[in-house]
Amino acid sequence: MKKFFKTVAIVLAIILIAFAVLLANAFFGNPISKALAQNTAQKYFQQTYSNTDYELGNVTYSFKDGFYYAPISSPSSIDTCFSLAIDSFGRLQHDYFADYVTTGRNTISRLEADYRRAVEAVFQSESFPYEAHIAFGELVYAFEADKAEHDIADYAIIVDELPLDVQYDVNALGTQAGKLTVYIWDDTVSAAHLAEILLDIRASFDGAGIGFRTINCVLEYPREENTLYEGDRFEVMDFAYSDIYEEGLVERVEESNAAANRYYQEQDGLKHQEKI
Repeated sequence: MKKFFKTVAIVLAIILIAFAVLLANAFFGNPISKALAQNTAQKYFQQTYSNTDYELGNVTYSFKDGFYYAPISSPSSIDTCFSLAIDSFGRLQHDYFADYVTTGRNTISRLEADYRRAVEAVFQSESFPYEAHIAFGELVYAFEADKAEHDIADYAIIVDELPLDVQYDVNALGTQAGKLTVYIWDDTVSAAHLAEILLDIRASFDGAGIGFRTINCVLEYPREENTLYEGDRFEVMDFAYSDIYEEGLVERVEESNAAANRYYQEQDGLKHQEKI
């Protein structure tokens, strides 16, 4: 009987060890597969990119898809960075050069990061007159292939047309295609006060030399974090920078707020129809 229990204990221990090894392999990979992946990356790199100044880094494992990724970058090109995807048997699965470099995806990611940082600096500066609950900026952009299938703004940056490694003027980018999103809590919620806020936002960005094309701005009463809002609010949606001037601004805010309410009602109606 003791021998039986000892055998069972050994079997269970082996099963637990095997399970732990499989679990570790799933989350961290294993040295053998990593070595195979590095060898594959080096061979492919020599065959494909030996005539460039590109540099190959060490492979890392991604538990999300089980692949090993070998980073490649160029010391002379800020927008040339991509990776090779290699499976656990050392087989190359994908070269991401075309996906990120030639498509301009890296370039637009860099430009949008630059614009976001510039916008964030304005919102977080001591001179900004409001404490925004949510505040960020983004660039409106599209790929050429998407223009025919989607409703793309005519001022959107076309990613495919962006040359690599150009140092763009953040103000010019924002003026062409910058979009601000701002949520402000205040004890006064009215079209007139939202108009005043828009004028102050424009003045802040003009003073900082950072442009924007449109703004979504929501004015609400204060509430506790992570709770649904159930009160009056005023909102402008895709409100043009060029429309932010004193004369008739309150009326334009009221029109934009009404348009936003109609939009939400239409969306609620579509969701109701889908449930039916």
